[in-house]
Amino acid sequence: MNETIKNILERRSIRSYKTAQVKDEDLELIVRCGLYAATAIGKQPWHFTVLQNRELMDKITAVNHKLMLNSSIEYLKAMASQPDFDSWRGAPTAIIVSGDGSKFATADCANATQNMAVAAKSLGLGSCYMGAFSPALLHPEHKDFVEALGIPMGYTPIFALAVGYSAETLMSRAPRKENSVNYVR
Repeated sequence: MNETIKNILERRSIRSYKTAQVKDEDLELIVRCGLYAATAIGKQPWHFTVLQNRELMDKITAVNHKLMLNSSIEYLKAMASQPDFDSWRGAPTAIIVSGDGSKFATADCANATQNMAVAAKSLGLGSCYMGAFSPALLHPEHKDFVEALGIPMGYTPIFALAVGYSAETLMSRAPRKENSVNYVR
């Protein structure tokens, strides 16, 4: 089996990280892989924000905690109710992927995030693809976060990827759901 296929099949979401920061050269390579993701009509409708400022990450987490506890969405309430809640899962680095709102921006940003997750795995790093990092960034009273992150006007945070060195022991992977594929020939 080639290394690309092996990394795709073995990549897992990591939800606990060591505090050691990701090496700059690894981070630059991961981001570059995101920039080279497939994109509809070559538009590249994304902006990446590499976040390594733990103080800012903690401030965003505190606001997310409050917003999610008061949410009408049970899943978000349950996440925020965890005693060790952290929007970034304790990762020392997060890459926020924002889209420009164009027709295929969400799909293109998903492609970029997945490329970066597989690249991180290939470099011996863990990652976790995240969507629930954004309540504070999308809330009108907290536009200061978007400004502090340098997200350009007209772009909306869609996904984030926590990146770092894994601090967890993974359980065996759940079997893949049956009857998920059919072939029409």
